[in-house]
Amino acid sequence: LQAIDPDVLLAHNLHRFHIELLLQRISATGVKHWSRIGRLRKTKMPTSHPVDRGAACGRLLCDTWVSAKELVHEKTYTLTELARTRLSITRQEIDPRQTPAKMRTSLGLLEMIDNACKDSWITFELMFTLAILPLTRQLTELCGNLWIRSLQSRRAERNEYLLLHEFHKKKFIVPEPYTKREKMRLKGSTESSSSSRKKAQYSGGLVLEPKKGFYEKLVLLLDYASLYPSLIQEYNICFTTVKHWELGEDEIPPEPNRNTESVLPSVIGHLLKRRRAVKSLLKDERNPDLRTSLDIRQKALKLVANSMYGCLGFENSRFYCKPMAALITALGRKSLTTAKEKAEMTLYDPPVEVIYGDTDSIMVHTGIDDLAKARKIGHEIRKIVNKPFRFMELELDAIYKDMLLLRKKKYATNVVIERDGKVILEREVKGLDLVRRDWCTLSKDAGNVLLDALLSGQPREEAVAKIHDYLTDLKKKLTANEIATGKFIITKGLTKDPKAYTDAKTQPHVQVALQMLKEGLFVRSGEHIPYIIVINRSGGTEASSDTSLAARAVHVSKVLRQSEKTTPKEKFLHIDIEWYITHQILPPVARLCEPIAETSPGQLAECLGLDPSKFHRTVAATASEDIDEANIELDRKDPERFSDYPREDRLPLRCRHCQLRGENDENETRKWKDIFNLEVDGAYMVRCHNQNCRCGNIDLVGDNDDIARIMNSIRVHFRPYLQRFYRRELQCDDPMCHTRTRAHWSTKCPTLGCQGNLVPMYSSSALYQQLSYYKSLFNLDEAEKRLNLERTKREEAYQIRLKSDSKAMKGIDLPLNPRDGLPKGSEKRFELLYNFVDDLMHTSGHHFVNLSNLFAFSQ
Repeated sequence: LQAIDPDVLLAHNLHRFHIELLLQRISATGVKHWSRIGRLRKTKMPTSHPVDRGAACGRLLCDTWVSAKELVHEKTYTLTELARTRLSITRQEIDPRQTPAKMRTSLGLLEMIDNACKDSWITFELMFTLAILPLTRQLTELCGNLWIRSLQSRRAERNEYLLLHEFHKKKFIVPEPYTKREKMRLKGSTESSSSSRKKAQYSGGLVLEPKKGFYEKLVLLLDYASLYPSLIQEYNICFTTVKHWELGEDEIPPEPNRNTESVLPSVIGHLLKRRRAVKSLLKDERNPDLRTSLDIRQKALKLVANSMYGCLGFENSRFYCKPMAALITALGRKSLTTAKEKAEMTLYDPPVEVIYGDTDSIMVHTGIDDLAKARKIGHEIRKIVNKPFRFMELELDAIYKDMLLLRKKKYATNVVIERDGKVILEREVKGLDLVRRDWCTLSKDAGNVLLDALLSGQPREEAVAKIHDYLTDLKKKLTANEIATGKFIITKGLTKDPKAYTDAKTQPHVQVALQMLKEGLFVRSGEHIPYIIVINRSGGTEASSDTSLAARAVHVSKVLRQSEKTTPKEKFLHIDIEWYITHQILPPVARLCEPIAETSPGQLAECLGLDPSKFHRTVAATASEDIDEANIELDRKDPERFSDYPREDRLPLRCRHCQLRGENDENETRKWKDIFNLEVDGAYMVRCHNQNCRCGNIDLVGDNDDIARIMNSIRVHFRPYLQRFYRRELQCDDPMCHTRTRAHWSTKCPTLGCQGNLVPMYSSSALYQQLSYYKSLFNLDEAEKRLNLERTKREEAYQIRLKSDSKAMKGIDLPLNPRDGLPKGSEKRFELLYNFVDDLMHTSGHHFVNLSNLFAFSQ
């Protein structure tokens, strides 16, 4: 090593394993001058963790494991997986437990040397494929930090050095970073753990509630380019313009003065300007070597610009400033809301609809198949939204066709791409089970087959028939043991040292990691553990499948080694096929098919050989997702919340003359209507809408007898919901578990082997929402505000459309003034009904906090 004197030491998992192992072997064998690993002479070997710190001074340490985690997204970051996915090379692995045996023979020793040389070349190729050295060098030149720290993916440190240099140029004195003791004092706590997961200290980006369903028409994805950096530029957000020191940590500062020049926006503006220039050069460059160099430069500029906001919200950063970070996210939420409102204000036929939005993007359903027309709509919306901004820019990022939107951050679609005059469809999947590591490959394969059928453009009935046939055939193959063992592997990462888990007995991957430690294998935080769920059949006695799931998890290598056995008696680990069908195949398949009316969980279960009667309940989200959606519902305004309120939960009101129902009329095809609809005919609920009624269109809310009748109708209608709530039935939130109980002794499911939690079948939030629905029926003030707002929106949208299209329609339908359509005396009666429901709501304890119970522990 001293003779070669390399500048760079390269290995996979160098920091956490190879350097430490090398120092251990040097110490054990008594090798002198250990410090020649680096270029600085030292006498005392490092003992504190991590030992690589200072062990190789004067040389760069390039760890492909660390760099790959920052630059690419993979299922696992082992050398074997990266070689397969990035280099298309099948790497031969040697089990560490075979090392002693191989070391005893010359052939075995030569095999190990040959394998080590091949691993070195794979690591070498991986370093060049990921362009680790040139990219980190470019980052170092941009930020002015140490190259070795860039190789360690110290993003916060990179940004810190960049800002330090810029503030120094501007003659500012920057604050010293807080010491550990100062941080603890500021937090008011004696505990500080940078590795523990903490709840966000301020509101993040806005996620619009998705309108779930399967959309066969074109959907536009409109995306803000570099939203947070653009917000910093647009609103001139900087330490020099925002008076954050005058505010508490939980306060959001006002928008700063945009006319003064400040440091942070100028730094970000310079980075984005340089990136645009480099991308422009890249577009016209034909030389492959120069293109690679330019691509590395633009990636480095992008990484630095996009992570600049992060240093404001990162507690351990020198430039941590919670009020500024909160202001940026608040402006981001405002921008997304504005984009949604302006998009829906446009007048198109059919009208466009924002079906989802997440942080910096919105999805707009056009309702058409014409690609050119859809693109034109996207550009028109883009112009309208971008008009008031200087730096922020909403762009038409993509066009989707056949979109399956399941819930927040979970969808699958075909991206429409025009290439060489041809239209090509490419699959895009976000957040679904088949892209997560903790689902086996077999589950992902099933999900991909389903998506192929659903997004193929063929008739829905044919697609569903293909899905049913595939699942039936899959069940046959599983029963006949025709599926490869590798398809059953589940992978899950360790967030801390395996021995530090307090609930290790319930975590399969932790149990496997602990077994690996017992066998002398290297396992630490950050490792991804592959395992398979089995049934142990040893000595002819089958262990109960109800044994703890974690106890039935074994490392993949054990199952693969067993497959080499020849006699059935030697094969005592058998894959638990029933568990995989019930917990790994059916749940993701049923979730994908949730919006498809032509099939059901029961039918899918029957295809997989399960009892369909047990799976009539829709395989929905986890309890935490359900709670989040319930909270979102309570935050939405009445017209939004109850626009698609279930028909069976609506209040049936009958005309006293013709007995025609108002809300529950089965012949009523229009969506839910409250006091007023948004059409030209004005009042809806206050009048009988039966044109043949002998009452001559007299209002439903008539004399005092009618008021009493409606009040009694509300009481009678509400009583079953109240009884249902007080039954306090609980059910397991695991879709495959059907446990129901009224015992409240624990939140954990009592079924042996189930990892689910017990949640109310009818929650207090659902009861409160039912009361809110009644109240909204008679909220005259809210109805008036809503219709007036609708008038304003339609007028503004018409003016915008008229400017962009001179051939736009010359007139526009506007809702009538709501109070003009009311019969005489109706306002007072509506007020009585509203107050009646309001009194009923105050008998509910849902929105009250009992402080005596809350602080009972202190008594």
